[in-house]
Amino acid sequence: ILGKPLAYVQSMVVEAEGMVFAGESDPSVFIEIKSIGGLSPENCKKLSSECCGALSPLLSIPSKRIYIEFTDVKPSLWGWDGTTF
Repeated sequence: ILGKPLAYVQSMVVEAEGMVFAGESDPSVFIEIKSIGGLSPENCKKLSSECCGALSPLLSIPSKRIYIEFTDVKPSLWGWDGTTF
């Protein structure tokens, strides 16, 4: 959706104990998507749909318990290989 080269894509999965969402401790998911550009309202909506559509059945967690934070980062605020973008 964002058209980023795979070489620049990172993911991390952390299982958290005791996460509360909407006042309930039922299983839930929190996703952070950070990108240098590309996070238009349309792309965020597509990413939300794709993430929820993939993770909800995989984890048996209703999509209404999946929360996603999108952050568009300035290139000067993202470091890599001893420099910034």
